Amino acid sequence: MNFEYSSEQQQLADSLGKYLAGHYDFDKRKAILASASGVSDAAWATFAEIGLMAIAVPEADGGFGGGAVDLMAAMEACGEALVVEPLLDNIGLAGRLVAKLGSDAQRAALLPGLVDGTLRLAFASLEPGRRYELAPLTTTAQAEGSGWVLNGEKCMVVGAAGAPRRIVSARRGGGRGAGSRLVIVEPAAAGLEAGKGQPERAVHQAGQERGTLGVAAQLGHQPAGQADVVEQRFDHQGLAAGLHRRHQVDRATAEAAVGLGHG
Repeated sequence: MNFEYSSEQQQLADSLGKYLAGHYDFDKRKAILASASGVSDAAWATFAEIGLMAIAVPEADGGFGGGAVDLMAAMEACGEALVVEPLLDNIGLAGRLVAKLGSDAQRAALLPGLVDGTLRLAFASLEPGRRYELAPLTTTAQAEGSGWVLNGEKCMVVGAAGAPRRIVSARRGGGRGAGSRLVIVEPAAAGLEAGKGQPERAVHQAGQERGTLGVAAQLGHQPAGQADVVEQRFDHQGLAAGLHRRHQVDRATAEAAVGLGHG
């Protein structure tokens, strides 16, 4: 397997690195974290202009049609700068789920905004007490009319505060073997209760959401065995996320060694 970057991948990473070096130093990062939103709208818009948001979106939907290695090149630059904006959760996870599973109408409604940076998405998958289990269990979905009624609680919803749409995983009613669904939920959905994340999690605006929601739209047509598709998208994100995290740790260690700290 060849993980060497192509000229196009390296060019994108270099452009991103040049921007971050000039506009995203450690003091700027601390100011972003101290802001009300915890993210920089200006940086987000620049990421979109550079083309970062379009990497993993299919060409048919206005993106570059890239994969994990394409994300790795960009995420290395983000890791080196300790970027706090929830990029992977938008472009590598929630966006990929929409691109993979969404109907024509859903992709047309969501992906153009994802590419140009005007729309942010979040993926609500983790459940309290279940650590990193991918398949939902305590959040359930009951069919009602043309949609689904959700009941349950999600935690660590990364980027939820700035996301007009959440992709939520839920178990279909009928027991453990009934299969899973992915549905699109809006923050204003009746019955949704959103809580704030822990202070140390503010870097990604991670919170929790609970409640019984009214009818929500399913994400595309989802046949049996949908959990496999969710796992594939986690794997797609995982390679780039590993490098991103590694560079964050390396940079933080170096800064601590020279007395910069993170306070």
